[in-house]
Amino acid sequence: MATMQERREAFKRDAVRAWEEYQATGLHATMEEVDKWLESWRTANELPRAYVTNRQ
Repeated sequence: MATMQERREAFKRDAVRAWEEYQATGLHATMEEVDKWLESWRTANELPRAYVTNRQ
């Protein structure tokens, strides 16, 4: 079982990895996009996980 310190360190590693991926790709999801995606769950028009919009 992981200790609180181990879980904290894993969380930090995940955050750094996410930041590095964003820096490399520029891809991200806004809160509005995440809300729209979550609201689509269990509907006839469920949005895919990798839903990406053009933000230009």
